[in-house]
Order: sequence, then C-alpha cells, then structure tokens
Amino acid sequence: MFKYLKIKTKLLLMLLVPIAGLFLLSIREVRESHTVLGNVTAVKELTGLAVRTGSLVHEIQKERGFSAGFLNAKGEKFRDEPLKQRGAVDAEIGKVKEYLAAHREALKTVHKPPTAAGRQPRCGAGSRCHAAAGLRTGGYTRG
Repeated sequence: MFKYLKIKTKLLLMLLVPIAGLFLLSIREVRESHTVLGNVTAVKELTGLAVRTGSLVHEIQKERGFSAGFLNAKGEKFRDEPLKQRGAVDAEIGKVKEYLAAHREALKTVHKPPTAAGRQPRCGAGSRCHAAAGLRTGGYTRG
C-alpha cells in the first residue's frame, strides 16, 4: 500500500502522527493551565475577603476592649471610646459587605458562612450579628 506512494507523501505521513500527538498534548496543557488560573483567581478573592474580615475582627476586638474598660471603670472612664469604636466597626462591616457584593460570583466556592460549631448565631435578624452577609460580627460571649 505504501509501496506506490511518493517519498514526499511518506515523509508527510510519518510526521503527521507526532505532530497530532503534540497538538493533543498541547490542548491538554492549555486546559490544565486554565483550571489552575481559575483556582488562583478563587484564592485571590478569598484572600481579599480574609484580609477584610481580619480588619473587621480587629476592630471588634478593640470595641470589646473599650467596652470592658468602660464596664470595669463603672462608667467613669472610656465613656466616648466605645461609641467611636462602634462607628469604626460599622465602617469595617460596610467594607466587608461591599467586597462581598463586588465579588459574589468569584466567591461561590464559599458555600455557607462560618458559625460557631455549626450552630446559627444567637442574635435576632437584622442585628449586628447578621451584618456582613451572615458573618458573625457580634454576640459576645457571656462571662
């Protein structure tokens, strides 16, 4: 069958198989690179959320400290600080909400908001506990 083919045709047929294999391997590599790129993008978005959530937690801890100082001083000191800090906490909650709204599609990897031991927060709907799209931001522990 190949006996009557010209040398040019035989060489072309011999090169066709390796070129086809190289083409198929290239397609596979491009698909894998696309998947890795999607994963990197998701990690980037989650990292941004983690940074904003960390700032929120820091501001909440400062509010907690001011409130504890106010209570320990029986209301004689730190009268204005907890109120000012509450404004800072509300601003951070706003930043987290904005980030969640702007990156909703990219953050689909997060299925449920985190809660303590899988339970729902103990605060009422619409309170500061439900701010930031379900992230628990209030509900201090009872001592």
